[in-house]
Amino acid sequence: MKIMERLENWWTYHKGYVIVGMILLWILADLLRSGWNARMDAPDFQVAYVGSTPLGDDLIGMLETAFETIAPDRNGDGKSLVRIQSYLLEASQDLPDAALAQLAADIRLTADIESRESMFFMSEDLERLQASYGILETADGTCPGANGTAGADQVRRLSVSSTLDRIALMEEAGFAARDVLESSAPELFDSLSIGRRCFYGMVSDEDLAAADEFWDNLTGA
Repeated sequence: MKIMERLENWWTYHKGYVIVGMILLWILADLLRSGWNARMDAPDFQVAYVGSTPLGDDLIGMLETAFETIAPDRNGDGKSLVRIQSYLLEASQDLPDAALAQLAADIRLTADIESRESMFFMSEDLERLQASYGILETADGTCPGANGTAGADQVRRLSVSSTLDRIALMEEAGFAARDVLESSAPELFDSLSIGRRCFYGMVSDEDLAAADEFWDNLTGA
């Protein structure tokens, strides 16, 4: 009886702590689970599109699917996932709050660059992007800084190379990704290019190796 009384007394005085502790453990477990799911759902590669012409959801979906056919599984979750993030830096002046939209795009792009989210950049004017941000690799893989020139082997114009042809046929649509680009965004077809972000000394060797593999598959190197 004394043991039971002691247990009852202990529970009377400590049950509040036990309940709070269980709640905290549940919250911690939920946070860990959410973090794990976020990691598993995170893309293996993010490609930033920086331009003045919207790509459109259909074209973005097609390009993402095409890129995923040649992207390695960088985070080890058993699938290859590529996300295209758009930053429209020249909002139409006919739109309401165009200046605010422009500022928001600038802030989002800067945050992307600072947090190293995107490993590749697409644009109809990569030279302008490079002049403004200096984020594309030089020929030897180093970072040139603002106004530097990206290496010719680190940039591919999608329309004049066989890049899109090498990726894959879009089986569900029955035509190549090149045709999707030409028909969905004809004004971009002759100018849209993709370049490698420079990460010199900023990311792990494993991430650089994965980026190399993706780029080699993309360009047929």
